[in-house]
Order: sequence, then structure tokens, then C-alpha cells
Amino acid sequence: MVNIFILEDNIVKPNPELLLLSPFKEIWENDRSPKKEYALKEFGVVEFFMSVKKSNPFRGYLDDDERMEKITSRLFTTPYTPSPLVLEAIELYRIFLTDASSSYRLFISMRKTAETLRMFLETIDMDAMNSRGLPLYKAGEVIAAAEKMQSLNKSLQLLEATVNQELTDTIKTKANREINPFER
Repeated sequence: MVNIFILEDNIVKPNPELLLLSPFKEIWENDRSPKKEYALKEFGVVEFFMSVKKSNPFRGYLDDDERMEKITSRLFTTPYTPSPLVLEAIELYRIFLTDASSSYRLFISMRKTAETLRMFLETIDMDAMNSRGLPLYKAGEVIAAAEKMQSLNKSLQLLEATVNQELTDTIKTKANREINPFER
């Protein structure tokens, strides 16, 4: 699991292990300010863009450009375009996720399939005719596709839970309660 941030003394900080890796190291070092606010915002862009955690409010945006615009408009007060280092960090995060979890790769494929099917169902023209004047789509086929969409959505939700389980580091307390890194 890629953990960009840790919570220490109720202050969000970058994970020290992450700062050993390029391009995260360079993003951090390029910010010469004492509090590293700009670097933390850029790390936030990477985290919010790639994280599949339930706590990520931007994870539902499937279109990359739309997701990036939503994230950057919340983190920056002036227009922001991700630097090549930030884009490289996003790609490295993506590699970590895909290499760490075969379930994640399957989840992304199923999510794309579900989105394609959803778009098909939203744009289908039931009045369309083929060259012989017969309906291009049969009502039964469209209903079957919609039913498959419901089934696919349920499978996608189950797979997303599996991915979150695989990618979320947890530890057990003395009371045998699982906690995530931000609760330590």
C-alpha cells in the first residue's frame, strides 16, 4: 500500500519512506518553505488522484481530467497544472498499486467495463433501425444488458471491498481491534 501521509501528533506529514523515492524526494526538496505547504498540496494531488480508499472524496470521478480539475481546484487557490514531477509521482503510485494487487488491476478493468456499459445504456436509441427497417436493438437485449449492469455493479462493489482490504495496512491493538495507520 502506498501511504503518502502519516498522522503524527495530530499533524499530517509525508511518510518518511516515501521521501527516499524519486520523484517524491524532488517534490519535497523543491519546496524551500519551512512548512512545505506547496509540497504537501502536490502530495495531496497525487494521493487524491490515485487513492482507492473509501475516504477519498474524488475516487468516484472516472474521467482523469475531471478528477484532476476537481482536486486541484480544492487544493490550490490559483490555477494549477501538475508538474512533470507530480505526473511522474502519480505514475509511480499507479505502478505500486497495480504491482501490489491483482485485485486492483481486475477492479480497474471491471470499472471501465461498467462505465462503457453504462454509457451504452444511456445513449441507446431504441428507435434506431437497421438497413432492412427492423429495430436495431431488441427490448429483451436491452433489458438483459441492464440486468447485467446490476450484477456487474454488485461484483464491482465486492471487488472494491477486497481491494481496500488488500491495500489498507492494518495492525491489531492489544484488544485485538484492527486500526489503520492514521489511528495509531
